[in-house]
Amino acid sequence: MARSTASASATTLGQAIEDDVLADLASATPGEWRYQVKVETEWFRGTADAVLYEPRRGDCAEHGLGTCSHAVLVADSKSANTASWEIKERQGSCGDEIEAQLQLYMHALGAKRAIAVFRKTGGNAKDMAKGVYLPIEFPYRPEVVKRLHGTAQSALRAAREHGDGEAFVPSRAFAQTAWQCQYCSYKGICWGGEK
Repeated sequence: MARSTASASATTLGQAIEDDVLADLASATPGEWRYQVKVETEWFRGTADAVLYEPRRGDCAEHGLGTCSHAVLVADSKSANTASWEIKERQGSCGDEIEAQLQLYMHALGAKRAIAVFRKTGGNAKDMAKGVYLPIEFPYRPEVVKRLHGTAQSALRAAREHGDGEAFVPSRAFAQTAWQCQYCSYKGICWGGEK
């Protein structure tokens, strides 16, 4: 029981930190921000932390004449301990899993840019002197989405053919930790998901 209480407390604290990151990002980048934007396609689903929309006037292929809004930036907020933050800063990367997630959201929403903002937690005054926020911005890359789509289609095809997840070969694309599995769209059919 103590472990689940501690886990719930850590989750609540992490969510509060991530909400603060999004509030600071919205302050730094004014515009029409929407939060917890649900994204669902035939092959994936998820929820983007925040999406910046830009109003457009004139002839809009999707919405007709008049004013409409289009997604221009997908944002994700994360907390990171000092060691993780420094690794990401040194590599200039948010990591393959976070980038893949944001690439999918950009694809579905039509945005051309994404940003993952990390907020440093823990550490001491010397650590904090190097900065508290680490924003990592990157463009939409259709080749990443194409690769992820192929992986998802292969997994779904194997599940249909075999009726369960036993035929799945573990791959880096679907390697998940237990806490990630609970949010995965494919947990019912994945080799590593719930049985």
